[in-house]
Amino acid sequence: MSTAEPITTVKTKVSFPISKEGPYHGTYPQDTIVEVVRVAAMAHFKVTDDAEFAYVLTHHGEREDPNRTLESIDDGTRALDFRLVKVITQG
Repeated sequence: MSTAEPITTVKTKVSFPISKEGPYHGTYPQDTIVEVVRVAAMAHFKVTDDAEFAYVLTHHGEREDPNRTLESIDDGTRALDFRLVKVITQG
């Protein structure tokens, strides 16, 4: 009798409505922090933070802490849908 390996990865999808690019998809270890996904999604959408604007990830309409792990957000589905949001940098 074999035992199933525990699932240790989380599939991610990042949408960015103002981009012509399709969604970003990635699979990450569950201990990956949100910032890693944000940086990869920004590269996919060809955007960068600058003095005027920054980009954040939201999940269920709430801004996610960049240091939070994917595992701490996941509800057991091992799949997370994020949205990349452009925000004005206060200066």
